[in-house]
Amino acid sequence: MNYFKRITDAVEGIGNKRMVSLLLFLTMFFSLMPQFMLSANADSEVTLFVSPSTVSNDTAPRADGATYATLQGAINAAQNNDTIAVTEDITMSTTISIMKDITLIASGGNYKITLGINASFWVQNGFDLTLGGGSDTEVLTLTGSQRTLISVANGNIVVNNGAKLLATGTGNMVLDLYDPKASGKITGGHLESSGSIAISMTNGATLEEISGGTIIGKMHSLYMYDEGTKVNLISGGTFKNLAAAPDRWANVQVDGKAQIGEISNGDFFAEHEISALRLIRGGKIGEISGGRFICAYTGLTTNKEGRGVDIVALDYPSGIDEISGGTFDGEIGVLLIEAGAYINTISGGTFSGGQSGLQNDIGGTIGTINNAVITSTNIGLLNVGTINEIGSGTEITGDSLALWNYASNNPNAIIKLISGGKFTTVSASGEAFLNETTVNLISGGIFTGGFYAINSTTSSSTSPAKIGTISGGVFYAQTTGGASLVAIKLANLLILEPALITNKGVARFWGNGGSIFNDESLVIYPAGYHMSTATEAVSSIAGVEFKYLTKSLYTVTFNSNGGSVVAEKTDIPLGSLITEPTLPTKSGYTFSGWYKEDSLTNAWDFAIDTVTDNITLYAKWISKGGSGSGSGSGNGSGDGSGTPTATLLVQGIDKQTGEIIYSKSSSITVGSTETINAPAIESYQLDAGSKRTETITIKSGENKVVFYYNKNTVAIPELETGEHIKYINGYPDGSVKPESSITRAEAAVIFFRLIKDENKNTAVSGKFSDIGGGTWYEQSVNYLASQGILKGYGDGTFKPRQTITRAEFAAIASRFDNLLTSENTSFNDVPINHWAAEYIDSAYTKGWINGYPDGSFRPASSITRAEVVKIVNTMLNRKIELNDIPSDAPQYKDLNKTHWAYCHIIEASTEHTYTRKENGYELWK
Repeated sequence: MNYFKRITDAVEGIGNKRMVSLLLFLTMFFSLMPQFMLSANADSEVTLFVSPSTVSNDTAPRADGATYATLQGAINAAQNNDTIAVTEDITMSTTISIMKDITLIASGGNYKITLGINASFWVQNGFDLTLGGGSDTEVLTLTGSQRTLISVANGNIVVNNGAKLLATGTGNMVLDLYDPKASGKITGGHLESSGSIAISMTNGATLEEISGGTIIGKMHSLYMYDEGTKVNLISGGTFKNLAAAPDRWANVQVDGKAQIGEISNGDFFAEHEISALRLIRGGKIGEISGGRFICAYTGLTTNKEGRGVDIVALDYPSGIDEISGGTFDGEIGVLLIEAGAYINTISGGTFSGGQSGLQNDIGGTIGTINNAVITSTNIGLLNVGTINEIGSGTEITGDSLALWNYASNNPNAIIKLISGGKFTTVSASGEAFLNETTVNLISGGIFTGGFYAINSTTSSSTSPAKIGTISGGVFYAQTTGGASLVAIKLANLLILEPALITNKGVARFWGNGGSIFNDESLVIYPAGYHMSTATEAVSSIAGVEFKYLTKSLYTVTFNSNGGSVVAEKTDIPLGSLITEPTLPTKSGYTFSGWYKEDSLTNAWDFAIDTVTDNITLYAKWISKGGSGSGSGSGNGSGDGSGTPTATLLVQGIDKQTGEIIYSKSSSITVGSTETINAPAIESYQLDAGSKRTETITIKSGENKVVFYYNKNTVAIPELETGEHIKYINGYPDGSVKPESSITRAEAAVIFFRLIKDENKNTAVSGKFSDIGGGTWYEQSVNYLASQGILKGYGDGTFKPRQTITRAEFAAIASRFDNLLTSENTSFNDVPINHWAAEYIDSAYTKGWINGYPDGSFRPASSITRAEVVKIVNTMLNRKIELNDIPSDAPQYKDLNKTHWAYCHIIEASTEHTYTRKENGYELWK
């Protein structure tokens, strides 16, 4: 570097008036330049020795091997990156400021620096102090009883093996990093404070890594405070406490928004403290991927003492982004306390405890738990807060309870989803899962309990136990003694929802004596499914046969009453139509149809009647030799005249339900005209009380005449069109299932919610044999039936869990308004004599319903949720355009904005107030 050129350039153009000052400056500069050049071009680092017994002064020039009487003298002589070796025990009486990058070691043995009452080390001005040379046989000990041994402001501290730092007095610390520019790392050594904190970090100080060493403190081995204060990585080391009597300190405490980036290894022990590791007031850890967190503390009597790790929110959210490994053990392995305490993800790790392996207390939140092992001699996992999901690979074991969703302290505790895992109790009287609050969905998992696989009950009046839906899992109650023991004990409604793509649902159930549920009335089976009578094994539990949800598949057998054999129809889903088989033949008889009973009273209509059970249909025969009819056991031989005859079936059908109220079959001479009088049925009348006379001409073969009754004589209830309430809900998994079917009970509840009648909740007498017991739909069905809106079946049932068809829903909707008819039949598959033709035609004329491009309506097909809300919204003039839907409106994972019913579903699932735009669409307020 040409210093003279730089100076010449700098002073070029300066006038004579300033030349004297410049000359004085240059005189001083050049007098100091030899020292400046020496510092800028220093020799390679050297080792200086401190040995007061060898030399009596500090006058030796800096050279490798130079010896000094005092540590201060050696430091004064040293330059950056020099090593100072202590060769005997020495004492310091004053504070030494570290203003160079130096390393302190012991040489030739283990030696000690004793710090006096006013002595300490102070690292500042951006320099480094390194302690220890890495040797376990040459250990330098720094010990003091009054002040912090080493303070780091604007500087860097490194502690290696070969360094032992002992703070022996009450209140003095080993290492204090207290400035945003304070930094360092611990690779080994021994740091111990018998009266206070071993390492204190505040005001944004940073440790790059703690990879080894033993760190011991009475209050804390490591204490961190303030936003910006951070340890980037703990990859090793042993952290312990020395407290001789029980106290409530945490061994390592991350406080006041301080952070640890990752803990990948290390041993954290609390023998007399409440927690091996604590996060509090905004303290955070990015990831724990390894390490042991052990608390042997049992000194206090409450059930929340002795924690491997605890997370306490207090003023600010505190928590761990992910636990992917590590061992956590104590009375409680890991504990979350208060609103704001969180663990976003648990993807591994072993949690164990005497009280519980993992405890999520009031206000705590755990995101997902997968691949974790959680055990306890009492309760495996205790939840009083929120858990979003417990999933695959998780094993939770408890002596009395594997999993407890606890209500006593928080009626709002919730587990949103259990999608996998194993939940096992050791005790024969244990319960795999005691649920006292809410679980939205169980879609997987193996629950093995003593008394119960799941006990979803509570004694709390403010927290009704509820499991929303079970769509998968294995539920095994092992104990066989006691008739009251079942696989799943319920206090509230449970929806079963299988994987609909298969005959067998994904869940498996085993209960004592074959009983699965304590109360079948609380179980909502999916339409078309039932609990099997057959059983099968599962791979996860040997030697046990489990029941399962299965599609309700039925067999229709045809009894031809002496005619030719007709093959049975098998595997028919619940609620399905069947095709008419090939007509049987019988010598001397004409086939007259299939009937539902052997008395040949009610004919089976293949266009209307659906299969709801295993049934036998009976053939009816008309003797070719006479006008009588028989079941096939008769032997009529004709009238002897050779005049051909025809059969005529006359049926009276309730227009609203399709129920056959009257049926008569006759043999009539071809070409003749006869009058058949259809009688009035019970209290219902035709044409204001008069009997209707229908005159027809029939031809040879089979003929059928259908007449209809209109029973509805009750005033039509009014629907709510002004206030736009929410009348459908999404599912716990975030879906709305627009293409799924709905049951007859669900349809009843939708319309019941929309009725304005203030007396609608007043109990009314039920008319259906399968409605009662306080079910969630009982009042809805009974009220609407009393108003003539709902109709049942000829056997006196309503079949609430049966899927509702498009024709049935159109009929219910149309009963809320006067019927309109068009001049022509609206659909090619709805003949004029279809029981719901009038309703379908009216709904189509009003624009409530649409058909398919092929001109069909498909009246017997199940109606979807999307189709339902479209019809209801159209009836009520509820409509909003896509661009006007607010951003905070509910969204569903299976409903895109491009779905044809998107606006209809958002409209139906959102309670709102509104004004009308000029085009008639809504603007929500």
